[in-house]
Amino acid sequence: MPAITLTNITKRWKNYFGVDNLSLEIPDNSFITLLGPSGCGKTTILRMIAGLETPTEGRITIGDNVVFDSEKGINVPPNKRKVGFLFQNYALWPNMTVYQNIMFGLKNIKEELPVIDVEAKRCTDIIRALQNGKRIKAEVTDCCDKNGKLDNNRAYVKLIDAFELSIFSAKTVFELKIHESENPDEAAKKHRDEYEKNLQRLQIITGQREKS
Repeated sequence: MPAITLTNITKRWKNYFGVDNLSLEIPDNSFITLLGPSGCGKTTILRMIAGLETPTEGRITIGDNVVFDSEKGINVPPNKRKVGFLFQNYALWPNMTVYQNIMFGLKNIKEELPVIDVEAKRCTDIIRALQNGKRIKAEVTDCCDKNGKLDNNRAYVKLIDAFELSIFSAKTVFELKIHESENPDEAAKKHRDEYEKNLQRLQIITGQREKS
């Protein structure tokens, strides 16, 4: 996801301010959380980014594209912003499978979508993390409490942030138990060699698939 910038964003309903003069920068490829009490404007902010709510004032950019600007009269519709949005109350068609629900939205995209080999991408991410066994060990062992008990969930988050991994890849790296090794770099290299062989196999399969 490209960087998102909100500049002096306000959402007002008559005398009630849902969001008041908010400026926020979300860096490219980052993971953030909006935290606050009920009614403070968290959902309204997300809806304005996605284009489901129109700000009263301000400017929103996604990457290099201005998707809203009150002064210039710019308001790009939601289906043109390429923003995914998971509602608080799920909105699924009960007569469709999970796959059909996901594909329903994708069918409305007219442009050609990039093809991503998910398994190859996962292998590549894990290989990148395994370049530094010492850092893996440091990130994981930092999640032990004062009694030495390891908080697995916190370790997953640390690995996600440190190596830009998905939760699934972070769990895989954690389960390799590199943090338990006396020589983490050597342990990481052993597993990295295995994943590099697997990646080569996947690339061969992908190449054969593209030729057919």
